[in-house]
Amino acid sequence: MIGQGGGIIPAIKNDDISLALVQRIQYIIATPSNAQVTYGGIQDPPKAFISILGANHY
Repeated sequence: MIGQGGGIIPAIKNDDISLALVQRIQYIIATPSNAQVTYGGIQDPPKAFISILGANHY
């Protein structure tokens, strides 16, 4: 999982391929702040960051 170890987040070279990160707001392991850092590393738009209240990873 990108960002979980607290290390440097590499740039995500997506070559203009659309990406969406979907994040549960209260998730403990993959925190929203880690997801935001990952989102910031996505190089090319289009990209979307979606936060969902009360969702799980299933």
